[in-house]
Amino acid sequence: MRTRSLIASLLMALTASLLMATPAEAAPALQFTFVAYDSPGTDNRSNSSLNAEYVVIKNTTKKAVNLKGYVLHDAPSTANKSKGRKWNYAYTFGSFSLAAGKSVTVRTGSGGNTATTRYWNFRQYVWNNDRDTATLLNAKGAKVDTCSWTTTKPGSTKC
Repeated sequence: MRTRSLIASLLMALTASLLMATPAEAAPALQFTFVAYDSPGTDNRSNSSLNAEYVVIKNTTKKAVNLKGYVLHDAPSTANKSKGRKWNYAYTFGSFSLAAGKSVTVRTGSGGNTATTRYWNFRQYVWNNDRDTATLLNAKGAKVDTCSWTTTKPGSTKC
């Protein structure tokens, strides 16, 4: 009788510990941390205004990540969605390694690419001011992370 009670108690304790030990969903290796979707001032399409529109992506791992072939894109407009398109604008990373724990800023306008900043080289604004979703896909097309907003103020969002 004592043996049965002991076994039953051990089984209950083991079951409880397994249920409590279930890990939370792991954070993605690459995460959006910030999006500036509405550059300050008048939207005059100057390069400085375009470059004030940007996203920041952080490598949360302890190893460098090669972003070659990764795609950063916005949400499709209603018209593009009805045509089966998955986005309006997309930036595809060339050969680029993001160091462990570091961030890269992707700016809409033109400039010289560095280890911390990449340029889309676009001559128009990418991100909608009232609502949009930034999505990062890996080189195989799988979703890595997203960041959405549904307001015009303050013109940026933490993800």
